Amino acid sequence: MENSKAIRLLKARLLALAADQLLAKRARKRLPDTELSALRRALSGSNNPEWSPQRDVLMRRVTITACLNLYHDLRGSAHRHGIEKGWEWRHDGELARLRREAEAAG
Repeated sequence: MENSKAIRLLKARLLALAADQLLAKRARKRLPDTELSALRRALSGSNNPEWSPQRDVLMRRVTITACLNLYHDLRGSAHRHGIEKGWEWRHDGELARLRREAEAAG
């Protein structure tokens, strides 16, 4: 298969994004300050109080949707995620960036 490197790259990226998404969704709950600050440092790299877990989850959702759609495109599937909900316009730029990375990898 000609796209095998790009597909492996996307699978690895999706695994990492999914793990971070679980942490970010946990950060949206009412947590003790110590746990919230640990999650903030883990996800954003700093302890910036302006960091928003809700915004982080939404931005990661766009990236995950773009990765899934590129994966389907590389596999030759016609199925696309987020189209019926109107998310396709949000991940067009992300999809183009991922496509360039996949072409460079494979």
